[in-house]
Amino acid sequence: MRKLNAALRVLTALTFMAPLVGCADSTPETEDPPSEPQESSVPVIVTAEWLNERLDDPELVVLQVARDAAAFEAGHIPGARFVAWREMTLDNDVGTEMPPAADLDRLFESVGVSDDTHVVFYGSGNPIWAARGFVTMDHLGHDRVSVLDGGWETWEAAGYATETGPGTPATGSFNPVVDEGVVVSADWIMENLGREDLALVDARPVDEYTGERGQLDDRAMKPGHIPGAHNVFYQELVETDGTGQYLPLSALAARYEAAGVDVGDTVVSYCMIGMRASVTYLVSRHLGYETVFYDGSWHDWSMRDLPAVPGSEPGAP
Repeated sequence: MRKLNAALRVLTALTFMAPLVGCADSTPETEDPPSEPQESSVPVIVTAEWLNERLDDPELVVLQVARDAAAFEAGHIPGARFVAWREMTLDNDVGTEMPPAADLDRLFESVGVSDDTHVVFYGSGNPIWAARGFVTMDHLGHDRVSVLDGGWETWEAAGYATETGPGTPATGSFNPVVDEGVVVSADWIMENLGREDLALVDARPVDEYTGERGQLDDRAMKPGHIPGAHNVFYQELVETDGTGQYLPLSALAARYEAAGVDVGDTVVSYCMIGMRASVTYLVSRHLGYETVFYDGSWHDWSMRDLPAVPGSEPGAP
């Protein structure tokens, strides 16, 4: 399997995160190490301290994702390069779907990504941008990818070095092998909708999930959500103190458990147009769940002759 089972991945993440984020005085007690080999030691979410200690690593490429380059040029992590989030999306009738792999290959090669690169994405003020980068790399089959917890604000608050300007040009040699299991279609969801081990997670705010807001301009043909989906609003997964950092692992796990996600489930992340779901996808992977991404999301689903459930209570099918 490309991903380990949920229980093992949660244990791995707890062991990695505790000494870095300072939320525990000692390494968690564990029994003998798991006998099953781990396919990757690369953490999904890294701290500013972790990144600062590795900035000189020649295999590390740090990418800031934002709307435009102005903020990046005003100040960024040393050695980082800029990626406009629109370059990672295909703006079409459905919303913001993945561009062709060849286009993404050219994009990431142009900012120095190679096959052996460990890519670390970060953003500023919004967890969506870096999370979208993470999903994109997963889609391209590149398993050495992480996201900086708290992004630029956390880095700057920690007092680490910064630099200005357009960044240092670089060219990589990237040969992505698309993982066809990451991005799924409406047809795939319909075929699997009755599975007990399938957990649909809707990342939109409650009033969009329930349909109380009705149709949002012309982006959806009808209100509501996919039958059986549970609501996990993406903003509830980050701290409310303005740091933009993700909640502790235990709190994230509790949030998913409350939404009906069980150990061994395959999580389907979706939202309106596939951007906010990038955050729930990232968190689901961080928690160790087998995870897929419905890029067309509710916009695509609602335009088809498919079942919809308006008016349910948050978290209810």
